[in-house]
Amino acid sequence: MNRPPRYRRKTWRKKAPLRPARGTGLQIASILVAMAAGCLLWLHLYTTGKAKQTMRRTLDQMRVEYHLDEQQLARISGLEWEFHGSGNPFTRPSHTIGEVRQHELAISAVMNSEDAARFLSETEEKAKDDPLKPPPVHH
Repeated sequence: MNRPPRYRRKTWRKKAPLRPARGTGLQIASILVAMAAGCLLWLHLYTTGKAKQTMRRTLDQMRVEYHLDEQQLARISGLEWEFHGSGNPFTRPSHTIGEVRQHELAISAVMNSEDAARFLSETEEKAKDDPLKPPPVHH
């Protein structure tokens, strides 16, 4: 029986070093970055979609409640997008009480007088009911 030389027998018994292959750390890091980017993209698309849906629902309610025509609705839609933004969670605008009041007055200016008065009184009532938002200051 022919045996392989002794030095070969020892080499096949040796354990391989327990370190990952070259470039594995970079691959893992790139996978983690891609997963984080995917999560952020999903969050952005989800919140902007929800904002569009909420805006559409709000404008439909305003159309019925305040008897708005298409031109008024388009102007109010522009005001709402300008004030509230696109729904992007990374660029959410924050507003002072004065800015909120100016926004409400700008919306009421688009409506006819009776509906505008009712809209302003309803927004003041909502402000009184909301404990986090103090009522608007009248000038």
